[in-house]
Amino acid sequence: MSTETLKQSLNSTEKHPLHAETEVAYNTGDLDRWTSLYEEDALLCATSGDGFVVGRQQIRKTLERFLALRGSLTAKTVYSVENDDLVLLRRIFTLCYTDEDAKPQQMIAHSVEVAKRGSDGLLRFIIDHPVGATGAGIPSADSTSPSYKGMPRIEAISMVVPCGAS
Repeated sequence: MSTETLKQSLNSTEKHPLHAETEVAYNTGDLDRWTSLYEEDALLCATSGDGFVVGRQQIRKTLERFLALRGSLTAKTVYSVENDDLVLLRRIFTLCYTDEDAKPQQMIAHSVEVAKRGSDGLLRFIIDHPVGATGAGIPSADSTSPSYKGMPRIEAISMVVPCGAS
């Protein structure tokens, strides 16, 4: 590997394009756009308690549940490391939404993703672990993780607090 093929962005203030696209897709309610950011055979470590979700159509079903919260998503790229057609990404995302009791909530999670550049030149996620940077294990289908009102089950999130609370 030559240093010409290795790009690194640590503690960058720039949002990685995949993170920016995720944010736009969520905030505009565009499930097709959000789903298109994943390779056809991508793997999602589902934080909904479903365990591994494989394939764009199954990932779509998982993403749809988060989109149903009708919240506001912000994403901050912590770092990205690129080697040829592969990229390792770390992100902090914040999702503000209103729960079923009409109380504002905020979810903050630290994710790790791997993306791959396809033959069309576009980067797409091939592995997405939404809470992978928290030290959480892989969620399982029989998980006994807590369930928060109005949102899918989450494994090892950093915090769920009312919006505006510190």
